[in-house]
Amino acid sequence: MDDNQWVELTRRNRALVTDFVTLALANHHIRDAFMRYVAPHYIQHSPIVPDGRDNAIAVLSRSIDANPGFTYELQRVIADGDIVAAHARAQFPGHNPRAIVDIFRIEDGLIVEHWDIVQEVLASAANPRSMF
Repeated sequence: MDDNQWVELTRRNRALVTDFVTLALANHHIRDAFMRYVAPHYIQHSPIVPDGRDNAIAVLSRSIDANPGFTYELQRVIADGDIVAAHARAQFPGHNPRAIVDIFRIEDGLIVEHWDIVQEVLASAANPRSMF
């Protein structure tokens, strides 16, 4: 793959993940997003979600349904070829916000693998900078 192809692949995959997290998490259309952007054989590295697209839909749908005030604000998307990371601020009602980094691997135009890192945003910090 030449440099121009790599740049184009990176651009397409960045747009795909941006569209996916916006539809699924910001707009709460979990099933629609997963059916459009995620492969059935989806590999999950999060310890609370089993492998498979249908399992992810079930777990995330239950979580969103149980927390109707849930918000997800995408802060930035970082992409390099088939790997894309989305950094976001998530808020469950009654809890401190969370800083989340979701890392996705894309293959043939579909998300096939996912990792996540979740950290609670504390009320005070040892430095004056935001986690976002």
